[in-house]
Order: sequence, then C-alpha cells, then structure tokens
Amino acid sequence: MARALAAFLLLSGCGGYYRYERLANTDLVTPPNSKLPRTKCVIETETIALRGNRIRYKAPEQDDPSRIPMYVLNDFRTLRRELDRCLPPAKAAAAVHQVALKVPMASGLAAQLVYGGNLELRPPLSLHYVTPNEPGTGVLTARYAVEPNGRIRRVEGPETALDGFVSKHQAFQLLYLTRGADANHGEILLGAASREALRHTTAACESVEYSCFPLEKGTVLRPEFAITVDGVRKYVPHFSTVRDATDRKIVFITRGASKRPIRTQASLNGLALLGGEIIKTAP
Repeated sequence: MARALAAFLLLSGCGGYYRYERLANTDLVTPPNSKLPRTKCVIETETIALRGNRIRYKAPEQDDPSRIPMYVLNDFRTLRRELDRCLPPAKAAAAVHQVALKVPMASGLAAQLVYGGNLELRPPLSLHYVTPNEPGTGVLTARYAVEPNGRIRRVEGPETALDGFVSKHQAFQLLYLTRGADANHGEILLGAASREALRHTTAACESVEYSCFPLEKGTVLRPEFAITVDGVRKYVPHFSTVRDATDRKIVFITRGASKRPIRTQASLNGLALLGGEIIKTAP
C-alpha cells in the first residue's frame, strides 16, 4: 500500500510489459519504462503534473475505491482541459490516453482520467444509438464513431435523427440529467464548434437550441469502446471491467491499446478497461 500511495510516483516499470497487483482496497497497474511524446505543455495540479515528456502523479488516499476524491476528478478535468488548449484535438485526445497508460495508477483512476466527469466524446469511444421505431415495428439502431478531430459520423445502421445534428458540430459532450424536469428526456447530447466552446455551451444549453439534442424517453445513446476477445471484436460500455467483457479465465490481455501485455498472478476480473484491449481466454 505504501508504494501505491507514495507522495509522487515517477514513471517506472518493468521490461516490456505491465505489472498488475491487487492491493488492500484497490489495484495498481505499473507500466513498462517509457516516456510520453515530448510536448510544449506545462500543466501543474495537486494530483498530476506534466512538463515536456515528464509526468508526476500523486496517488490519492482511497478508503473506498468506488469513491474518488472530488479534487482528483477536478485535477483530471484540468489536465484534459489544458491539453486541449496546448495541442490539436487529435493529439490532445491521444495524450490523455498516453498519460493513463504510462503512469503507475489504479485501473479505475486511469479510466476516470480518460472518461470521467462530464463525458466529452473522444476516441476510442463510439455511440450506440437505439430509438423506438414506428409502433409495432421494434427499434432502430445505429453506431456513430468519434473521430480524432472530434467529429462524429455514422458507421453502422440506417440514417437517424442524430445525423443532421452531428454534421453541424465539431465537439460533443453527453450529459445525464439527475434532477427532475418537465422535459421528457434523461440525456442531452451537446454539440459545439470546439472543445473550448463546448464548456461554455453546457450552462446555456436550453437557450441554444441548435446545440442540444435531447434524447426522448425510450431512446438510448450509450458510449462504448471496442475490445477484441478471442479474435472477435466487441463493444462494451465505458467504465467496463474485464468481468464485464468475459466470464472466462484470462490467459493474455494487453493494457488498453498499448499492445503490451499485463503480467500478474492476481485475478484480472476487476481491471478497468480503457478501450482497445486484446484479450485471449482459456479454451
């Protein structure tokens, strides 16, 4: 536990593989020795700091791994925001994943770093869209890919009401409504010209009609990413664990899309996925 909660962890690792450990109330994924691609970004927060290609990370105290301190979530949000400001959209999205893959960190925290807070849609996420069809004719389903430049395009299924909306915008965020409202929807998809503009749009959504796409009752827009299990590509919701992906014994798994394997004697069932994993199971 002391190792996981050390004041600051510099990039460290072992060989060309990730090491996975179960700790008292969480886990720890230690990456192989590697550095981030060099950038001109200088970002300082209490939890995480980035300068050039060096990063330092202060692991938070967590009595309950399901409850992440708010200051940590805010620091992660700051990192994503500042990367958006100092890098082009495609490189900013890739940099967030690189940080999650190259810092010794609990797997659940790594997933929060990439996907936590208000869900700004970035690769490798896609959207699974399901909406009621004409009465008695079932449902209409489609899949929309999030591209590196932030745009969304339909890649599977027929044209839907979402097509016209996503064609008008460059950056998107999915909001889940947690308070009672007269509106007949529980989710709203926001669209804006850039990620910076998206943050200003959130508060003004109801007064900027063209930037909001309410999801009516019965319609689902689920963020998912692709993984490969025994050679078969499948989609799972973001914040999924290995247990959600398969109930079979794992014999090989990569960490995210790094293509580098994880080695461990511990059960991997609780490992939080990042998207792009390759999993092989026992026959």
